[in-house]
Amino acid sequence: MNPESMPSGHCQASRRNLRLVLADDSPVARAAIGSYLKNHPRISSVVTCHDGQEIVAAVLQHAADAALIDVAMPGLDGLEAARIIRSCMPNTAVLMTSVDESLETRRKCAEYGADAFVPKSRFTEQFDQALQSALRAAGAHPRYRESELRRNPNFQDTTVLAAAGCVAIR
Repeated sequence: MNPESMPSGHCQASRRNLRLVLADDSPVARAAIGSYLKNHPRISSVVTCHDGQEIVAAVLQHAADAALIDVAMPGLDGLEAARIIRSCMPNTAVLMTSVDESLETRRKCAEYGADAFVPKSRFTEQFDQALQSALRAAGAHPRYRESELRRNPNFQDTTVLAAAGCVAIR
């Protein structure tokens, strides 16, 4: 089929047009997931990070369409990083991943602003559906107050927020 004769929605869905930022403190997981994402038909660029503070800065710097964050990381963990990203970039799709697939972990992810959860044990089978769901949901979350962003002792670099123009609602 000629791409010009396809319905525009179909043609757009297959284009590599998404900027994604990945954070995982495990070099092995980061490399494996990063390799999968770099070959994904919807993703044009992947930036990898090793912790929560780094992904917050990278999402802001690269105006990412999606962030894929490991739940458990030292320092600023994935949950707090998700909360900050949700506040500063409400239209960025936030996906969480973990080896812990418990209902409690999934609830916490949703509570902190995640749009979707992808278990590491079934990442390749569930990523596409989770990405679609997260992209649809992105931007539907309320912004957090500035005091909530600043209260986390692990997120010291508030200049990242200011530089990105992330001014929370008072």
